[in-house]
Amino acid sequence: APERLLIWQFHADFATPANSTFTGPVEVLVAPFVTPVCGSSRDQCVPQLDSPELLETLSQATMFRLAYRNFGDHESLVTNHTVDAGGEIAGIRWYEIRNPGGTALGNGGATPPLIHQQGTFAPDSNYRWMGSIAQDANGNMALGYSISSESMYPSIAITGRLEGDPLGEMGAEDIFLAGTGSQIDTVSRWGDYSSMSVDPLDDCTFWYTQQYYQETGNFDWNTRVASFKYPGCLAPGTGTISGTVTDGTNPIAGAKVTAGSGAATTDASGQYSITLPIGTYDMTASKYGYFPASADDVEVTDGGNTIQDFELSVAPSIEVNGTVKDGSGGGWPLYANIKITGPGAPTFNIQTDPVTGYYSIVLVQGLTYTFEITSVGPGYLPGGGLVDLPAPPLNAPGLVRNWTLLVDAGVCNAPGYTLNVEGLNEGFEGGGLPAGWEITNETGNDTWYINIGPDPDCGDFAGNLTGGTGYYAVVNSDCAGFASLDTSLVTSSVDMSSLSAAQIRFNSDYRHYDVDVADVDISVDGGTSWTNVWQQTADARGPRVESIDITSLAAGEADVKARFHYYDAFFAWWWQIDNVILGNATCDVGSGGLVIGKVTSLETGQGLNGATVKNLP
Repeated sequence: APERLLIWQFHADFATPANSTFTGPVEVLVAPFVTPVCGSSRDQCVPQLDSPELLETLSQATMFRLAYRNFGDHESLVTNHTVDAGGEIAGIRWYEIRNPGGTALGNGGATPPLIHQQGTFAPDSNYRWMGSIAQDANGNMALGYSISSESMYPSIAITGRLEGDPLGEMGAEDIFLAGTGSQIDTVSRWGDYSSMSVDPLDDCTFWYTQQYYQETGNFDWNTRVASFKYPGCLAPGTGTISGTVTDGTNPIAGAKVTAGSGAATTDASGQYSITLPIGTYDMTASKYGYFPASADDVEVTDGGNTIQDFELSVAPSIEVNGTVKDGSGGGWPLYANIKITGPGAPTFNIQTDPVTGYYSIVLVQGLTYTFEITSVGPGYLPGGGLVDLPAPPLNAPGLVRNWTLLVDAGVCNAPGYTLNVEGLNEGFEGGGLPAGWEITNETGNDTWYINIGPDPDCGDFAGNLTGGTGYYAVVNSDCAGFASLDTSLVTSSVDMSSLSAAQIRFNSDYRHYDVDVADVDISVDGGTSWTNVWQQTADARGPRVESIDITSLAAGEADVKARFHYYDAFFAWWWQIDNVILGNATCDVGSGGLVIGKVTSLETGQGLNGATVKNLP
């Protein structure tokens, strides 16, 4: 059969649903094309830099979306699909269809759908696929797609054409985001669609979304959203507001100007432009470090350009300083990261002095700032809070704000603190099932085992993902394949008759898939009956520490066990655990203080990252 498009026409009558119609197909002949691209089992043809995996072209389908526009004097549909552009290299075939609501000649219609223009975009030997196309209010087109080759990571590119360009021709290509990684081990699947759409606010701005990789990996893609418009595009019933933002003498770059729901940011010359529907708008201009300015009832005329300039005055500022210290008993200064945010303000990232814990920053007054504080060293919970800097006058040369961070008692790895455990404390460092522990298996399929390093059978994980080190316990449903798992890892018995507080704590990495369940149960009668104290039915990826208070259930009992129960798992993922504590654990500060210093290279004098410093007896 000749190459063709088939069009179905759907009319929905919501008032009288019985009058709705679905007719077709109407056949529209197109220029010859070749598909599949290379003829492999799923048309996986697209090469990538530094990856043996060939990606699917999905050439069997037209791509998202079939974009419709009514220009008044004509209706138009644009669409695209992937074809063999020659030599089994993927290219983008695109179409503009006019009169899509007509019927084919010979079927009773006098104005059939017709191909107004078409073309195959393949300007060189790179592979192009996964396209999406749209038109703006003036009939200009934009086509976005993925591009790759043996010498190029999969990247994101666009091309386009103005309404008055020669029919069937696209303009120059712009690879606006060069990928920095390739896809591996994903059975060749790449996306399923991308999206080119037009902003309804101005009917001129194109928005495009597409995937790429920052680093070579599997199922770890990134998504980029880009916007652009053609110079001179102006939708009917719209106009522009433009102007300059200054401090009275010099332009202000990066100022935000708003008009209703429209917004723009000034360029290096302080200039801005906003396209809006006709009407009147209240406007503001603002930038951190300046008092905002406003203008009311600014008029936008049809096809016109209204000039509205703004002059901003410098806002006063004040120094905020203080210290960050340990708040759990040690009291020593902490080396910490401080992230500071505020309404309309940029994000500030500073660090305290590693020896004194001191910080200082100058901030504009008249705002309330949020301080988010995290220790550079391990073992502390995040801290911080709000700092209100009222508008002038503030009768002080500066503001002192001191902060403290609390140790994470659930991890207890902050320098100067020791984890003391009454009861069971198991890190599986014996390399096998600990004495007194047991494994149950209700289905006879794969079960719990003790492991060190990567997944030995299926390569699903690179090692201990719980936050622990060395050996760990794991059950892997993915490796079991099409088999149901119901298995438990049960601890030895712990005598808690002398304890007034009790907990179950463990490092964990749980990767959920469908209906599989991870339970932690407690028994106070040696395993005869069980009470559930923790359940997970969604991803809970490590590194993480789970800590459950079981005082009311287990404190004072003489025969306490814990059970890690994994069930309803069928071709799911895995659950890893490490560093199991069953009993009472406290995180206690030691005597003395911290020793702080710097390790440098004898050869270069530069600091060394990752050096180990030990206290020798």
